[in-house]
Amino acid sequence: MDGVLMMKSTSKAGGIEYEFQAPFRAPRDMGHQTKILALDSGMRYLTDLEHSSSRVFLSRLSNDGTPDLSFAPDGYRTESVEMAFDGLEPGLVVRKDGGVVAALCNDNELGLVCFKTDGTLDPDFGTDGIIVHSYWAVGITQRSGQLDDVDSDDKSAPSGKDVAGARGTIAPGMDGRIYGLIGGRTSSPDAVIRCLGNGELDAGFNETGTLPITYTTYDAVVSGVVPTPDGGIAVTGRLRGAVFVSCYKEDGSLNVQFGEGGFAIFGPEHFGYTDEEILQLEFNHIAVLPGGGFIVSGYLSAINPTLTYGLLVAVDSTGKLAQSFNNGKPVMFELAPREVDFIFGGVVLQADGKILVGGGLTARNPTYRRDVFVIRYLQTGELDLSFAGRGWVQFSPFGNVVSYLNSISIDKDQKILLAGDGGPDNNLSSMTGFVMQLAS
Repeated sequence: MDGVLMMKSTSKAGGIEYEFQAPFRAPRDMGHQTKILALDSGMRYLTDLEHSSSRVFLSRLSNDGTPDLSFAPDGYRTESVEMAFDGLEPGLVVRKDGGVVAALCNDNELGLVCFKTDGTLDPDFGTDGIIVHSYWAVGITQRSGQLDDVDSDDKSAPSGKDVAGARGTIAPGMDGRIYGLIGGRTSSPDAVIRCLGNGELDAGFNETGTLPITYTTYDAVVSGVVPTPDGGIAVTGRLRGAVFVSCYKEDGSLNVQFGEGGFAIFGPEHFGYTDEEILQLEFNHIAVLPGGGFIVSGYLSAINPTLTYGLLVAVDSTGKLAQSFNNGKPVMFELAPREVDFIFGGVVLQADGKILVGGGLTARNPTYRRDVFVIRYLQTGELDLSFAGRGWVQFSPFGNVVSYLNSISIDKDQKILLAGDGGPDNNLSSMTGFVMQLAS
């Protein structure tokens, strides 16, 4: 198969079983935001986007990278969505019937494209399978997203500030609903929307279907959203030099029993630093812990001395640091002089409760290099030394000098799926999408 590198099967946890390139025959301005999501059937959905025309690319693949031609005779589907293309990032949600909703998100819009299991657009979703929701702080509008249905006045939007981070997050809710995040690492105000199974806004969520994320008088910078077992959501991000997790009920109202008035806020002092000693502090990804509470990944960049840590923080169901995880302290992982961060990638839980975190390992001297980095922890917060013999692995897929891990997923057999983009340098136009399957 073209672009596929078959690897010898390995029983060693963290070892590569398959490695292949994304099948998208892409133009130069591909978004290089390759993401993967596993299906119960054993197949995988893979997505990316093209910036200049806001086109979403989608393929359904077997574990060795073979495209499912019953979904897309050419190996992948593409659909154009009418929305501002600056700063776009994709996302995926699998539907109960095995179909999929692909998302495109920027600072002010969330476009949704719904594909049936045969790869055709679902005519009962939005308008002919596509819908766009726009949030401009003063309200939210929705439109079809079809290229020929939109008035020119709807096309204006502020330029996206950043193509990195967790923007593009969508997540499945109850009864086929979909949660989507509008915003990103460098934008605010940010909002979470909830759609019905047909793509329309759900008026049962904050009365409008949209929920601005604010704390007192401050707009939050939101990077992750996850549904909770009671039908609500938790979100994570940044607030004026601090990081936070906040919880909301199914109707969109703040769960004031969590943290202080609904927010659990962690400042530099929680990580052993003062404001003056921190250059950057972020929470980027969030997952639900068994029995309640959340696990959040991110990073901290400190000065004097200069150090960059990957962060992992467990928050219990009351909004306090979970005492069962690392004795109630954040995990701060570093490999100086290299920089460890969990900005890209994600955090997922395996069936046995072990915690997988994806990120990057960067070296700046003598030249810039960035590898894919995956680390596994036990529920206690200790490194899982059964994973690759030391708890963590690093990869340079296809010999790339610079690689970005955009997503991490677990399949039905507990295999670890990684997707991202890499190339010979940090120029996006030179990068190609990759997928890796690791033994667990």
